[in-house]
Amino acid sequence: MKYIAVSAAVAALLGVAYYTETSAPKGAFLAEMSEEEIEFMRFMSKFGRNTSDRKEYLTRLQIFAENYNKNKAHNASGAGYTLGINQFSDFTHEEYRQVLGYIPRKTEYPTDDVEAVEL
Repeated sequence: MKYIAVSAAVAALLGVAYYTETSAPKGAFLAEMSEEEIEFMRFMSKFGRNTSDRKEYLTRLQIFAENYNKNKAHNASGAGYTLGINQFSDFTHEEYRQVLGYIPRKTEYPTDDVEAVEL
């Protein structure tokens, strides 16, 4: 079990080193990364995510950051439950629904016979 934890930590550090050497401007360090980006790199390491190019990386990072910040705001609200990071944290709502097998309704309900009601 220790081997797995050490391997994950090494993979995360190598990912950070690779990112700073290949994608970030000269002189970029882990300390200069946002909280969301650090958490995203942890997420990628934990769930074995890989991106094919910088554009995909930035897209997934943006989606992850939005979800991460929604989770933080919810958890700070004092609700009766907490939200966390899972394997779907870099999915849009639509992507998540597709994974669950959601199929949009194709039937339109007729509205010709409906009367307007004032509230």
